[in-house]
Amino acid sequence: MEAMPRPRPPYLSHEVTRHGRTVWYVRRNGKRIRLRAEFGKPEFDTEYQAAIAGEPLKAKAPNAGTLSWLIARYRETAAWQQLSLATR
Repeated sequence: MEAMPRPRPPYLSHEVTRHGRTVWYVRRNGKRIRLRAEFGKPEFDTEYQAAIAGEPLKAKAPNAGTLSWLIARYRETAAWQQLSLATR
């Protein structure tokens, strides 16, 4: 006889993407927060607890050499800081 599966924590749901990958979400108070860490890892539990508490999740830094990385580097320059808020 196989062991019974453990029940999922409250507010946790998952979906399968069109690419066959399982992604996990916390749904609470009308908001849906995606958890980036792999299910069952300690990082997943940390993200889950932060989502339940309503704390913002830390954004992952963009990979070096990508367009988002380049934009982030530009926003750190003096040229960006000198622009008015209306043109940023």
